[in-house]
Amino acid sequence: MPSTKVGTTVPSSSHTPTAVVWRTHHVDFMTFARSSCKPIQAIPTVETGALARYGLDLADLALFCASHSSEHIHTDRVQSILERIGLDASLLVCGPHPPHNREIYEEIVRKGGELTAIHSNCSGKHA
Repeated sequence: MPSTKVGTTVPSSSHTPTAVVWRTHHVDFMTFARSSCKPIQAIPTVETGALARYGLDLADLALFCASHSSEHIHTDRVQSILERIGLDASLLVCGPHPPHNREIYEEIVRKGGELTAIHSNCSGKHA
C-alpha cells in the first residue's frame, strides 16, 4: 500500500497509525489523528445506504462520530446498533477498558458487572 513520507516520518501507511506532521521552526512534533477521524470513517455508512438499510438514525450516526464515557444512553445505543445489524459485542475490535465516567465504573463494580467492548469509549465507531 502506498504511503506518504514527510522527512524521515511515514505518517500514513498500512503498517502505521494515521498521523499528521507539522514542522515548526526547529521543533518537530507529531499528533495522531485518532478520534478526529471518526466522522470521516463514518462517511461510507451514509454513502452506502447502511443507515437506512439497518434502520439507523442520526443519533446512531452521531455515536459513530464520537467518543463516549460509557453512560447508559451510549452503551444501550451501541447494543441496539449491534442488534439491528445482527452482530454482537464480541466482534468489536476495540476491546474493553474501564469507563472514563467514574460513576458508571463504580456502578459496574458495585453490581458485579463485567466490562465489555461496549464500554470502550470508541465502541460506537466500531459498531
